Amino acid sequence: MYRRLLPIITFSLIAGVTWDYGGMGVWGWRITFIASALFFLIALISKEKRSFLLQVPSQFYLLFLIGLFSFIISPIISVSLFPLYKFTSYFIFFILFAEFFKEGKNCQAFGFYLISLGFVFGIYGFLQHGNFVEHSYWANPTLTASRFVNHNHFSAFLEVIIPVNLALFLMRKKISLKLFIFSALLVNLLSLLMAGSRAGMLSLGIGFLLFFFIILRYKLINTKEFIYFSVLVILFLSLLLIWEGGSIRERVAGLETSNFFSVHQRIFIWKDTLKAIAKRPLGYGWGTFPYIFPQFRNFSDRFTPFYAHNEYLQIAWEMGWFGLGLSLWLLWKLLVSIKVRITYSGDKSLKILYSGFFVGMIVLLLHSLVDFPLRLPAIALIFSISLSMGMWQGKSINTFKFNRIVLVLLSVLVLSGIPLTIASGVGESFFLSGKKQEKSYPGEAEALYKRAYKYYPYEGKYARETGKIDLKLSRLLPLKRKEYLEEARKWLEIAIRRNKYDASSYAYLGYSYAGLGEDKKAGQAFKKAVSLRPQEGNFHFIYASWLIDRNTREALSEFKKSLLLFHDGFSAKDVLGKCYPRMRGYDKLRELIPPDSESMWEFAVFLWKNGEKGMLKKLEEELKSEGRIKLLQRIEKLKGN
Repeated sequence: MYRRLLPIITFSLIAGVTWDYGGMGVWGWRITFIASALFFLIALISKEKRSFLLQVPSQFYLLFLIGLFSFIISPIISVSLFPLYKFTSYFIFFILFAEFFKEGKNCQAFGFYLISLGFVFGIYGFLQHGNFVEHSYWANPTLTASRFVNHNHFSAFLEVIIPVNLALFLMRKKISLKLFIFSALLVNLLSLLMAGSRAGMLSLGIGFLLFFFIILRYKLINTKEFIYFSVLVILFLSLLLIWEGGSIRERVAGLETSNFFSVHQRIFIWKDTLKAIAKRPLGYGWGTFPYIFPQFRNFSDRFTPFYAHNEYLQIAWEMGWFGLGLSLWLLWKLLVSIKVRITYSGDKSLKILYSGFFVGMIVLLLHSLVDFPLRLPAIALIFSISLSMGMWQGKSINTFKFNRIVLVLLSVLVLSGIPLTIASGVGESFFLSGKKQEKSYPGEAEALYKRAYKYYPYEGKYARETGKIDLKLSRLLPLKRKEYLEEARKWLEIAIRRNKYDASSYAYLGYSYAGLGEDKKAGQAFKKAVSLRPQEGNFHFIYASWLIDRNTREALSEFKKSLLLFHDGFSAKDVLGKCYPRMRGYDKLRELIPPDSESMWEFAVFLWKNGEKGMLKKLEEELKSEGRIKLLQRIEKLKGN
């Protein structure tokens, strides 16, 4: 019964998690963790399964221990808990499926399931491309993302499936099955092209060439099949060059740097990530990247990176250099073991199938050099289950006493994790409901945030958003202003205890202190927010707005930084509006304004509206000396109106 239920429930989970934005929704990964925990606990109860768990090579349990250690040393334990649960669920399924994949027919069953899944989500992608179904909340509407958050994630999902799809097409003789497999292959290839992920298409192109080499090396197909395969590979590579060749060359050359996802911007992230890891070689713990990395980045951009955009650097960030080294060594061992299956399997069809899985994993690992596909639970689950095909090939190290200790720790983790996961899911549902109500009904939103915190009091953002609403209500209801400010302070102090690296919590706390007349604490809170996000102009602007009546010189310096860095929600006219009443003189005001055209235009408009004709004339003289004709023409039109 266990052997039957494991694949059935797991395959259903993969489909459900994929539908849930690749696992980025509320319940997808949580249900996966609960299912993995239950399967693991049932295996422990069974004598036969427990014996199997004890025979797992100890080096894999060592990897789990390092993952657990990364959680323990994390400076933000509340943030690291759920990424640890995700890692644990992948690890458990990896272990449990190793026995399932001992039989080649089970590998075939998994392969058929994957291509069917790809076919279904590919068809959904077609419908999305034709605007018959909605695009996901982060997706570019001109690119296909299916049920994933964006097109890159969908592309990574297809990359693992397409080589398996191709392998099944080459190994199957029955015409009816071959027609379905070919249809699925066609849908998946077209979906990949419509997704428009250049890294995905380039990685798959390399994967096809690798597959080509493997079938030639091991003589896996006859002449007729070889011709079919060659035509298919040439067709795909030709379509790739026609469809996206120019874009790929441009991306590789790094000619466009204005976009966050350009080559140069990724290199900036990688360099800053390496500097940060050098300061803490043991790693920063699971899920801490978006909170701690901003202190190390040396560029200003409208996006705050949530990941390192390189899976290997991401692992080093979370698990340290030792964790990365062990992960790569185990990955190498597993891939070599799958290659052993390709080499020594007596069934030629299975050789082709193992080659498909092998190439799919290599393609995903190539894509991981420039993106974060393994952060998606759906893709990570497929990848970890596929990798388990290589566990039992070759030599292994078994230390039964060590394995027993790790199994006890794993049992404690999953037993404690089940109720926490359920409670957090309920809390997150209330939280998301509150976000929908926040603009129109702040009181209802506050009640929902408090309910979220009640169900799961370890999540800092629930307390932060409650405090933010209280600040808003203190402005809307002046008769209860002090009461709401004190309530805001209470919640925001809780939020900071949960996550001391959350800059937004410090900024909101600064507002509450300022409203209560606690100037020293307000200044400290605003300054702390700036130190956590030094490359974000908004936090400099908030701090400067508070400083302007207390330390004008420092405030002007902060205002200048706020405009030089990326910012939103304010512009040069807002800075001028705060500084103009306190300082006069063209040179002082001009010093605040960056040289970009939009800021200079706002400066000109501000001077005109405030009747500063003398200052405006000085600005025109400066622009004339710099040869900025278009801007001068705009100013002339302004004066004419």
